[in-house]
Amino acid sequence: MKIASNLSAVIDIHEKKINTIAFEDTFQCNEFIRNLLNYLNSKEDGDDLFSELIDEDITTVNVKSFHSIVINCGTLDLISEKQMKDAILRQFEKDCLGNEDIGMIYQKIEKEISSLASKLKIKDEHYQIELDETQLKFKQFLKLFCIDIHNDFSNLNAIQARKACIDLLKDEKKENILFLLFPEANLGSSDFKAFIDLIRSYDMTTIVVTNHPYFMIETDNLALSKRNMTLYDLNQVREEFKLIFPADEPDECIIRQIAINEFSKNYFIKDERYIKFINEY
Repeated sequence: MKIASNLSAVIDIHEKKINTIAFEDTFQCNEFIRNLLNYLNSKEDGDDLFSELIDEDITTVNVKSFHSIVINCGTLDLISEKQMKDAILRQFEKDCLGNEDIGMIYQKIEKEISSLASKLKIKDEHYQIELDETQLKFKQFLKLFCIDIHNDFSNLNAIQARKACIDLLKDEKKENILFLLFPEANLGSSDFKAFIDLIRSYDMTTIVVTNHPYFMIETDNLALSKRNMTLYDLNQVREEFKLIFPADEPDECIIRQIAINEFSKNYFIKDERYIKFINEY
């Protein structure tokens, strides 16, 4: 599977792995995300820009053939998102249909509501107003309640909230593909590893869009999209590394660090004294 877009070269996607994409240009990054979301939601873009999954035959993958889970990590309160509320209500509805005791309780509630409606009337000598009997849908009934999601009665932290989103949004019958937008947002730097470990535990094909070095280094598959819409050549870095250090087996983390440093053009540590200090510390 691959991602085709006219905002980048074709990007290989490794199934059941974490695939990370970083962009050099902000506009290309934003448009790539916007068009990818339009594709996942089966919306026509209305212009010549596109981002979509394709198979090995360069055919667009039908979005109905898989289930997409999109988590915009820049949203501070993920639980309040409409897709999350709908997922929670669907789960409660599923529990009702599959649990005889819950079903019987709801039938009693329906009967009592119907009885209440029959007793509510507004009378006048010229007219009468009453409620028509209607069948209350279980999902409508659940909307009367406030949803409280917590862990030991405390608010969920960012990792717990994201876990709840994935658990509730995943499909048990289709292949799930997880899309994470800027996972570094609203996450403490000491929690990055815990979040990556969580994502790996799901064993899902995961596509991450980020510009954070940690997620670029710790990913399974990295694509660095340049402003000219070509991909940074990591293989060239590996070959050059072998030439300089022929006795050493190339370390993938070091290869990526070199590539990210060159790609981003942010040379954070330039002073040789600091480099020596870090190497000897």
